[in-house]
Amino acid sequence: MANDEKEELFRRFRERGDLTALSQFLDAVAPSLERVAHRFGVRGADAEDLVQAALIVAIEEPGRWNGTGSVTAWLA
Repeated sequence: MANDEKEELFRRFRERGDLTALSQFLDAVAPSLERVAHRFGVRGADAEDLVQAALIVAIEEPGRWNGTGSVTAWLA
């Protein structure tokens, strides 16, 4: 999925509370975030916990993303 599609999904969640868009967004970004965690030597359940923590920030504080640039990079 292209970055612009991910950003659109996140915007739909942030602006309208669209839970379907949120679910699709989470599925799209989680693998990339886990790869970033592995690059820094985080493995197994610790990598999954780190990804979950980042995604919780996205859910609880979506306004922290300024609406420009890659939302995946922001989460990383």
